[in-house]
Amino acid sequence: MKALGSLLVTLGLLLLLPAFVLWRDGSSIGVVLAWIAGMWGFLLLGWGALCGWWKTLPGCLLGSVSAIASVGLALAWSWQEGEWISPLTLPCQLGGGVCLALGFLSLRRRLNADSEAGQ
Repeated sequence: MKALGSLLVTLGLLLLLPAFVLWRDGSSIGVVLAWIAGMWGFLLLGWGALCGWWKTLPGCLLGSVSAIASVGLALAWSWQEGEWISPLTLPCQLGGGVCLALGFLSLRRRLNADSEAGQ
């Protein structure tokens, strides 16, 4: 699973790099492409972190934070379109929500295991 996690993290970072460059460019089409690439990049980064390193605290935190960013961008895109569910953002909203739930469950399990080991 670490190989799949590494692949997803790499793909997510490869989407986030041009997203940042396009966002900094500031053109209207660049901002739209940056929004889409950032939304999917954060989703892949979150799933990759949870898939590869779900037993570690940094993996759980990175997965959860990336999922929050993906869902936030997806909801902001939908809000700009005037609707809460858009065909473009629905996979990111659902995938990010599931990733966030799994990230919080893994994080809680990890913190409980650490507290039990310390007692």
